[in-house]
Amino acid sequence: MAKIFVGNNPLRGTVEVPSSKSILHRALIMAGFSSRCCRVVGVNLCGDVEATIAVLEALGATVEIHGNAFFVHPISGWVKKKRVEIKNIKSGSTFRFFTGIFAALGLNAEFSGEKQFLSRLCSKDIEELQEWGITCNVHGNSIFTSGRLAGGDYRIASQTTSQFISGLMMALPLVGCSGRLEISQDQESFPYIRLTAKVMACFGVPVQVTDSGVVCIPAAGYQAPAEFVVEKDFSAAAFWLVAAALGADITVRLARDSIQGDSTILLLLQRLGVVLQASGEEVWCLDRKFCGGQLDGKDVPDLVPILMVLGALMDGQHLRICNVDRLRFKESDRISVMISNLRAIGAKIRYVDGVLVVEGQKRLPGGVVKSFGDHRVAMSVCIAALGCEAGVEIDELDCVRKSYPGFVDDFLNLGGVIRGI
Repeated sequence: MAKIFVGNNPLRGTVEVPSSKSILHRALIMAGFSSRCCRVVGVNLCGDVEATIAVLEALGATVEIHGNAFFVHPISGWVKKKRVEIKNIKSGSTFRFFTGIFAALGLNAEFSGEKQFLSRLCSKDIEELQEWGITCNVHGNSIFTSGRLAGGDYRIASQTTSQFISGLMMALPLVGCSGRLEISQDQESFPYIRLTAKVMACFGVPVQVTDSGVVCIPAAGYQAPAEFVVEKDFSAAAFWLVAAALGADITVRLARDSIQGDSTILLLLQRLGVVLQASGEEVWCLDRKFCGGQLDGKDVPDLVPILMVLGALMDGQHLRICNVDRLRFKESDRISVMISNLRAIGAKIRYVDGVLVVEGQKRLPGGVVKSFGDHRVAMSVCIAALGCEAGVEIDELDCVRKSYPGFVDDFLNLGGVIRGI
């Protein structure tokens, strides 16, 4: 098996992270169903975004790239197809967004992909579709859906993914009548639901989201602005911010006034004793006086792997992270995978009664790890390598293209060492 070596050379410099893929997904979809062309500024051609563009183009939209902008020409004359086939899908986000949209359009759909990918899609999402009268069957390496979604009231069961709920929110304006969703009080990743509502408002659909979990969607069609600017991705920025917290002399360029839930990484780092400084759209670490504590992963699952790395290198401190079970259904079982990888490089970590417990050390010896095809796992262990005496060997880094195609280049440009690519 080929091995890629990631060294512990100190990182130094300024990095600008890519545009938020979470916002891009939503903006591209809404632009595709609007009444006029929209310029979406902030190109991030990661694998997930490419998957969403492919589905929009299969429905009849045209997406062009000029410079740092997508030009989205909406689906002409509405969708005339009765059936759509999406082959070799690898993006769970794209699948969950479009299952509701296809149902709103009354399309029969087939999603085909690798069995391992299809098996990790949340069964609760599929059960919700069936509750609403949408037929959903799994045969071999394909998932088939059929039926038509109507407006009205929907009560969403707990454990349904926020991406699926966001897909339903984006679908209801296509039905032509208003809708109301009642979401469980213990819904995980709720900030992503608020994110969807904020982007919908920018596209002419003012959605109300209450603190009690009620989402009201008016009977209004999408009206794209002439231009929509996408924020930088805080989920991606978290890797460099943690690197800075661990001693790297890095300045991260991004706007702190954000609609992304993962912007809370700034507050979480401060709670753990990291002193951040900001000026304009630049953030850097001024000092660090690590203190242990407990964090809640319920609303920020994408931050948990890199926070585990931080906890492993907070010398003499204990970090506890609760509400992380949803991580078992990501691109990998991130709880098991990250525990295995961190232990392989010398970290002290355990999972007790649903809580991750990480004992911080000053340095780790290093070792051999696997990405398990998971982009956030791969990027997290690259940052962990900075605190390892012998660096880290990893089997592959191609998977980072799913969310952050330029990660390796940025790592190298900051003075990092990666050999064997």
